[in-house]
Amino acid sequence: MSNFQFPLQRLLDLRQRAEDEARCQLAASQRQVTCQQDRLDRLQYACVEARGDATPAAGQTVTPGLLLNNGLYASRLQMLATAQQTHVESSIRQERADSAQLLHKAQGRQVLQRLKERRYEQHLGEQARRESRRSEEMASAVYAAKRLEAERAGAA
Repeated sequence: MSNFQFPLQRLLDLRQRAEDEARCQLAASQRQVTCQQDRLDRLQYACVEARGDATPAAGQTVTPGLLLNNGLYASRLQMLATAQQTHVESSIRQERADSAQLLHKAQGRQVLQRLKERRYEQHLGEQARRESRRSEEMASAVYAAKRLEAERAGAA
């Protein structure tokens, strides 16, 4: 019984490795999106808080300097949030590109994997046919030997 060896196994292994690397890259992109989105959420929350601090509590006096400082702080936070939104969108685009790349690499590997499975099935079928032929030859040889022996016994 011979062992099955897929002639394109090295290529299949390389494609598997490339797919694994693409999967890791996609995971890194997803973590990046999550971190960027968390930072954006914190900035947006700080913007809301800064706007809320502009309204004085009961009995509190508000000076023009305090309002100006608070307004400058809120506008700075808003600028940072806008810039962060750009980073989030860029990270999402990168994540989509990495996802598409992973899909492409997975499809390439799957094609070779199916070919390997098909070739393995052919190998098993051929092995079964060879085994069947050997069994038939053996049965034929045993039958011929018995017949020859019976002819000799009948002739004697």
